[in-house]
Amino acid sequence: TTGEEIEQPADIVVVTSYEFNNIRLLLMSGLGMPYDPSTGRGVIGKNYAYQVMKGNAIGFFDNKEFNTFAGAGALGVV
Repeated sequence: TTGEEIEQPADIVVVTSYEFNNIRLLLMSGLGMPYDPSTGRGVIGKNYAYQVMKGNAIGFFDNKEFNTFAGAGALGVV
């Protein structure tokens, strides 16, 4: 909170603040060009999405129990 800037050289920088803040951090850092949907230029924020929608399957399975809570981790996003 002192306002002092510190530079840390690195070969690789990993942004791990989840989808909600990765774009924000990259935009605030000035790295890359922000995506402009009207021109299609830029990359930061392009294809930004955090919701996973799965298709519906309809069927009748008599005397069968399914563990609908089990599945791919990303499909558990609400």
